[in-house]
Amino acid sequence: MTPEQRYDLAIEWRRTSHKVRHMIRLEYRRRFGNDNSEEHWEEYLTEALNIKPFWKTAGLI
Repeated sequence: MTPEQRYDLAIEWRRTSHKVRHMIRLEYRRRFGNDNSEEHWEEYLTEALNIKPFWKTAGLI
């Protein structure tokens, strides 16, 4: 993940409602547990927030 993608992902995560963030965290823990890397979490979050189409449009991919 590039620094630009990481920065955008952080912005999108902060803009996501608390309720949705909670649901995403619960699903992640249910599927993968708590002992995963930051990279694994970022990849999951990218999918959960469906951010790749925007990145393609914005030229980040």
